[in-house]
Amino acid sequence: MIEIESTNRPTARQLVTLAKGKQSRWQSVLDMAEVFVTAREDGVLVGFSHAHGDGTTWLVQRLFVAEDYRGEGVGTDIRKRVILECSKLTVSTGRMYGFYDEDVREFWENPDLTGTTSQPIGFTGVRIIEGHLR
Repeated sequence: MIEIESTNRPTARQLVTLAKGKQSRWQSVLDMAEVFVTAREDGVLVGFSHAHGDGTTWLVQRLFVAEDYRGEGVGTDIRKRVILECSKLTVSTGRMYGFYDEDVREFWENPDLTGTTSQPIGFTGVRIIEGHLR
């Protein structure tokens, strides 16, 4: 069973193992993220998302799910939890932003946010989404 949680942050080494990259880069991500949500199966990290903000506006930096777990609802559960955690820290009606590739547009334009709009940005196939936290 996959557990989604926001209280048990991974280590930079665990992020390198799952998502590749340099350990120092992932450590800076951990240091900056105000909200960090993980998905674990039997204690093993299989997905994560993180966001930072100022109490009214949040930016979801990334959402990652291990390839073997994609298409099973893990990403959806992580997305819902990161939105919930940002909502808890929001002092008023908040906004959430995220960047995504065109091929996952339907995933991000979802009922977890209200007043959702998206628009292309300067990178081919990449859009920015804005939605209001409930």
